Amino acid sequence: MFIERGRASLRPRATAPRPAPRPAPRMAGPLLALGLVAAATPAVATENSGTHYPVGLDTVVSGVLPPPGTYLFNYSVAYAANRLNDSNGDSLIPGFRVRSAVNSVRLLQTWDTSILGANPVSEIVVPLVYAYAENSRRGNQDKFGIGDINLAPFQLAWHSPSFHAYAGPRIFLPTGGYDRNDVVNIGLNYYTIGMSLGMSWFPVKELQIGTKFFYNTNTRNSSTQYRSGNELSMDYVVGYQLNEKFNVGVNGYYYRQLTDDKVNGRLFRDGFKGEVLAVGPTLRYNLTEKVALTVKHQHEVLAYNRPRGDRFWLQFVIPLGTPGERPVAKD
Repeated sequence: MFIERGRASLRPRATAPRPAPRPAPRMAGPLLALGLVAAATPAVATENSGTHYPVGLDTVVSGVLPPPGTYLFNYSVAYAANRLNDSNGDSLIPGFRVRSAVNSVRLLQTWDTSILGANPVSEIVVPLVYAYAENSRRGNQDKFGIGDINLAPFQLAWHSPSFHAYAGPRIFLPTGGYDRNDVVNIGLNYYTIGMSLGMSWFPVKELQIGTKFFYNTNTRNSSTQYRSGNELSMDYVVGYQLNEKFNVGVNGYYYRQLTDDKVNGRLFRDGFKGEVLAVGPTLRYNLTEKVALTVKHQHEVLAYNRPRGDRFWLQFVIPLGTPGERPVAKD
């Protein structure tokens, strides 16, 4: 599928004459997908393509939160990109290169009570970030430290034999280091408030079709007076349980910025709306009945006003309390 600005299409874009290239914006730092996990990546959609939600994270059991108990989730992701695309999908900045490695710890509590037929869930996520960026205009720099912490104080999780879902708000806090003059940053210097909706459907016991939506709005960066537009992210997975130990599938994400970027209340250039589509394989191995290990790869096949690269994930969950039985699909 070819995604053109403003619509989706199954045909390649027409090779019309290109307008003269516009000067690239000044880059104060990279994209930071900080939240449940982060993937630092410089770009130009939103402010320096900064986005708090970690696209591609929820592609294991997208709509299933665990039963009552306390859980430790760990997410490790590496991101690499050697290309920054403009609004036509062409390379924008010569010598562009970005690398990041992030480990995020997510402490989750599912409460043993019922509200509207669902279990309430609370969580906090703390990311530890290493980020490196370089380009021919501004040189290179790397940073290491705690990124932007996020909280989901009240979510609701519903379960049935073949369908699971959860929904709730999430807020990202500007706790990571930030300097507007640096090439790379591990914080975004603004708040993000969003709403999550995750769903998993098991048409048969072995097959899962899952998706997770996250819609968010951003506050203004007080250092630059830049306000990034509203964003919509969709993680997706189709997985099949081969046996008691192994689950294989296809996973990825689609991200799109829905409103324009503004500086001092005025439109920034053409709005710099970003868009990206990624796909790749996923493999989950059940170490025990309650502990599973997942590895994933996500290749960005299309990108507009964003870097185009690859994400590699390693994630697992360990129950810390007495969780009871994890909901599973039944015939």
